[in-house]
Amino acid sequence: MPDKKGNITINVMAIWICPNCGRKNRGKLTSIKSGEELRGKNYTELLIEKIQQRKKISLDELSEEMKIDKQTLFKAINYLIKKKIINAKITNETIELC
Repeated sequence: MPDKKGNITINVMAIWICPNCGRKNRGKLTSIKSGEELRGKNYTELLIEKIQQRKKISLDELSEEMKIDKQTLFKAINYLIKKKIINAKITNETIELC
C-alpha cells in the first residue's frame, strides 16, 4: 500500500542458511522507497551541497540563502561536523571546509 505521498516501500527479503546446522533464518535485507527520486532535496542535502560548493561561507549568508534561522543552522552544521558527514570547522561564524 502506498503512503499518503504516494511512495511505495519495497522490502527485499532474504533467507540465510547456517552451514553448520542447516537452520534457516529469514529477514529483511534492505528497503527501497520508490517515488523519492521525483522530489527535491531535503534541507540537510541542500546545506551540505552549499557548504561544499562555497568552501568558505558565513553563517549569515547561509541563513539568508536557505531562509533558516541562524541558530538552527549552527546546530545542524555542528551535528554534521560531529557525525563526520562534512569535514569543516566553524570560526567566528564562518564555515570553512578542511
